[in-house]
Amino acid sequence: CTLASLSRATLRTSSMAFVVKNTFICEVVSEALDAPGPRPQQRAKTVHYWPCCSAETLPQAADADAPGWAEEPAYAATVGAILDAMPALAFDGNGCTLVQQVLESASGEEMRQVAASLRGSVRLAAHSPYAHHLLEHLLHHLGIEDTSFIAEELKGGGRELVLNEFGSSVLCQLLLFSTHDPSTEQLIEEVLSGDTTAVCHHKHGHKVALAILEHGSPRQRSQICVSLRGEVPRSSRHRFAAQVVAEALLHGAAEDSHSLAVAVVCKPGAVTSLACHCFGVQVVRSLLRLPRISGAVLQELNTNGHKLKKDKFGAEIMMEIGLHAGACDALAPCGGA
Repeated sequence: CTLASLSRATLRTSSMAFVVKNTFICEVVSEALDAPGPRPQQRAKTVHYWPCCSAETLPQAADADAPGWAEEPAYAATVGAILDAMPALAFDGNGCTLVQQVLESASGEEMRQVAASLRGSVRLAAHSPYAHHLLEHLLHHLGIEDTSFIAEELKGGGRELVLNEFGSSVLCQLLLFSTHDPSTEQLIEEVLSGDTTAVCHHKHGHKVALAILEHGSPRQRSQICVSLRGEVPRSSRHRFAAQVVAEALLHGAAEDSHSLAVAVVCKPGAVTSLACHCFGVQVVRSLLRLPRISGAVLQELNTNGHKLKKDKFGAEIMMEIGLHAGACDALAPCGGA
């Protein structure tokens, strides 16, 4: 039977009702359908449900967007109910959204209580599409002393975590807010203990590599530069690794950055080839900002200008050089190479 053949009158004759949602016909409990005619308009509001909790534990819904909600008695009851339902609530889509909204108005002590409720479940939470948001929220709003257990529980699974969509995001937040925590340092060392180049080439792993270059220790940044230097031709043209090469040139230590730059430009015609590549062109932009190597890069680009102007990406880089008067001094120096 088609949707067109299901009239409202036909549905009334049955002992159960149906509701069409998008392209699906959903069975609903037996109840009378609404009477035809105009329906009164109601003010839209955000409603949250706790499907993983019983009605006795939590109310059916709470209007967390209502003004002054955080000052109402219902707020304290909701916080207490959330703590009773943790950590199961964190792994549910609607439940996790509710917890995050409540945390926006929560006190430091209430946040610490939520953090304590996640102890023992951190590794599962880091791989969850919902619960990982709570870990990141806690890292953002609590100090290292209250969140050090997160990195501690993640130790031993760093290599798996860095290649996971949600786990890699948690690692980036740890580097941003807890980079000096000993447990975080040990976790990042674990991430870099294997094939670092593979991490730089990975869809999610390269984001962690970028975070290490920006927030990691000098030793960790150096380790990434050394790993890239061994496969710089392939990495400079890779969709993800090229971003890491470009950042390593700018944020690596002086000697590491210079050694990596020399490895990029040592082969004749390498700069011109990269300038005509959709991913390699960002590496050339970084090379132009290195005082010790930019002169040689500019010379090769000018020599092969006729070829570059025929290419989409090469023409863009030549236009950028022209906008800077084509002078090396006009290019903002960055990094130590």
